[in-house]
Amino acid sequence: MHRIEIKNFGPIKKVEMDITKMCFLLGELASGKSTIAKLVYFFRSAQDEFVSIISNDFDAWIKCSRAYIPLLSSKFTNIFGSTISLGRFEITYYYSPDSYMKITLAADNKINIAISKTMMDNLQEIWINSKPGVPNGKRNGIEPITRRGICNVFQDEFHSIYVPAGRAFLSRQMLVRVILSREANLISDRILDYRPFDVVDAPTRRFIAEAEDMRVWFAASKTYNDADRFLISTSEKILKGTFAPGNDFDSIKMPNRQLVPLSYSSSGQQEVVWLLNILHYYAYMGKKCFVIIEEPEAHLHPDAQYLLVQYIAAFCNITGSEAFITTHSPYILTSCNNLLYAEKCARESGDDKAVHDIIERDCWLNAAGVSAYIMEESTIRDIMNDNLALIEIDLLDKVGSEQDDEYEKLCRLLRGGK
Repeated sequence: MHRIEIKNFGPIKKVEMDITKMCFLLGELASGKSTIAKLVYFFRSAQDEFVSIISNDFDAWIKCSRAYIPLLSSKFTNIFGSTISLGRFEITYYYSPDSYMKITLAADNKINIAISKTMMDNLQEIWINSKPGVPNGKRNGIEPITRRGICNVFQDEFHSIYVPAGRAFLSRQMLVRVILSREANLISDRILDYRPFDVVDAPTRRFIAEAEDMRVWFAASKTYNDADRFLISTSEKILKGTFAPGNDFDSIKMPNRQLVPLSYSSSGQQEVVWLLNILHYYAYMGKKCFVIIEEPEAHLHPDAQYLLVQYIAAFCNITGSEAFITTHSPYILTSCNNLLYAEKCARESGDDKAVHDIIERDCWLNAAGVSAYIMEESTIRDIMNDNLALIEIDLLDKVGSEQDDEYEKLCRLLRGGK
């Protein structure tokens, strides 16, 4: 189990949380949810930079290690921008008790990244074993055994995906082309070169690139494997149609077979379509992913939110993937509770079929792999009820209770204070 500890970073005073197979983070606007999500993404994808330099022809480990740290520093700044206003922070991410990274801000406002000795020793061993003449690897490419070794050091075999909020712009292909064109002109020879006037941040750029690559795949793909049948049917229920890619513009094919250009479809369809498409693509490929999703509920009816939680849970169960979800919506958490309770009912009753007839088996969630937190006053509170193996219901009723109190006060006022 991975773990992150954050002190005095942006809006966050202190946060300590475990990164489980499925993690939900609830909070108000500007409470720090996206900050935590992007930090988790940074650390979960940190092995990508090591993979990018392991095949370089460094003649000494010290040169390789010294090349790795600047890449990470550049990536961090590329995600969070200028560090001047972030404060004297300390962020530690544990891949295991002995393998971790710590990020602090030096006196000159430069990023300081420290990697634990155990982790550096293990990375050095991988580099040594991948040198020429060693049977386990070669320097002109990443062999499977080297890749497995890197995954072992980071305790992470997943492909990291960041699905940002505000995804609707992907439905406007001309706008995407303008963004990609401008971004291409702004990025120098360095892989991650932060500039204050970048159009979008690094995770969003990567999301755009993945979506564009998959648009080609969707246009060419005509078949689906059996494992995706539930995902396909659930996607159709959420979209109220099917995704129809095109050379000039994408569309939603409605049940009456009418094509509605995606840029003219509903805001909910525009927000959710590429979240569904990306997860479907990786499910089809059978690839394990660690997917970070910001505000999956955006512009969706509560019924569609429940279906989307089922879709994400089924994706994780089918592929062995993991998810980190930030949300404003209590409906997302109540939907999760249904899936947790379904697994509990099946386990305690022994009647899997009866539960499956109510909720698809692929959607069930085991409480041992689920965590839920709420942001409160610049920190977080664990809201999983371990005894019930559910998310705390009293929290989900809080907003409704406050509204009921206001309504009652208005009623008393109208009755003359009686």
